Amino acid sequence: MHDMPNGADEPPTPSQSPPNVTSRTWSDVVEAIPLPAAIADGEYRYVAVNAPFCALLSRERTALEGQIDTHALGNDLAKRLRRAVLQALADGQGELELSADDSIDARSLMVKARPLNEPQPTVMIVVMDHSAQKRTEEQLRLTAERFHTLAALSQDWYWEQDENLRFCYFSSEAQHKAQIPIVSALGCTRFELDHEWPSEQAREAHARTLAERHPFRNLALTERRSGRLVLLSGEPVFDHRGVFRGYRGVGRDVSALQRAQEQVLQLRDLYAVMMQANLAVSRSTSAEELFSAVCTIAVQHGHFAHARVAEIDPYSGAVHTVASMGEPDVPAELLQLSLDPRLPEGRTPAAHALRAGGHYVCDDVLREAGSVTSSVQLARTGLRAYAVLPMQRQGKISGLLQVFAQRT
Repeated sequence: MHDMPNGADEPPTPSQSPPNVTSRTWSDVVEAIPLPAAIADGEYRYVAVNAPFCALLSRERTALEGQIDTHALGNDLAKRLRRAVLQALADGQGELELSADDSIDARSLMVKARPLNEPQPTVMIVVMDHSAQKRTEEQLRLTAERFHTLAALSQDWYWEQDENLRFCYFSSEAQHKAQIPIVSALGCTRFELDHEWPSEQAREAHARTLAERHPFRNLALTERRSGRLVLLSGEPVFDHRGVFRGYRGVGRDVSALQRAQEQVLQLRDLYAVMMQANLAVSRSTSAEELFSAVCTIAVQHGHFAHARVAEIDPYSGAVHTVASMGEPDVPAELLQLSLDPRLPEGRTPAAHALRAGGHYVCDDVLREAGSVTSSVQLARTGLRAYAVLPMQRQGKISGLLQVFAQRT
């Protein structure tokens, strides 16, 4: 082997640092980065910058390289960037997030600085523009805020079902606007909830609608526990591949509207009953004919399910039906009344009201039914309420009119 002549290059040992990279080489490196990037020395003097970095600062390359830029960024921002560089030199990495208020052109920027393995302090700076992401996040925040504001002001609540038609989400409004027990409803299908359907045909029609993945509007259901009437509308949800993912929609509690409409109907019916009763009084030739006419008027014009007129024995206080019309399957215990407080039928709320000379209204017949048999019978007939009105003769109670309704 021949000895290498004095002054010839020797291969570097592992302990030696690699030769310094030229500015031209650094320019090639940063130009290969698609994001705004620059190389800076320990004094935050730009050694090399790429075109996106120049575009970000709206400066020419010659105005940046070799300079400490305080004009394009502003003195305060330049100081903050320099702290990020010094942190990178001390800790191995520096990050600085600039909000829309203090970034360039109201943009949101993330600056990352990392030291390079060079003899002299050298840092690579890469700038990521998060403006579009921040704008999207802000739009989503504003949209969500508008959604919650409108939801709070409206009477609606929102719900979602998964691909198995089980509820997976209710907005918070469902709890206090419709008294829906959210915890127990989650994970259930609509058919598993304690709802009263308009009919079995309506239930089957809705099942077909869901199976065919069709939207639906204004499905009316009554929540048995609270008695509230709700209207539900929904539409199917499909992902980008067309795979069915469930349903989402809105609900609205229309109980107050229903009550108002029923009051209007009741007033209309009452007016019709009064008109027809006056005609019956003027045309009837006997008490029996008048009582029969009153029952007919109550059912046909008052839209009651059942009506009866009963006379009261002045000595025993017993009540005897003299005329009736309508639903024949009224439980006997609801027809058993007496003015004698010693008898069980004389201690009912209706009997107490009659002895006091007043009327009695029961809004929940099922609650007042005293036996399981009566409850089953009432559920079959659909009766929901009844009223007892006293009839007087010469200032004393001589009879009563009792009417039953299928709506409260």
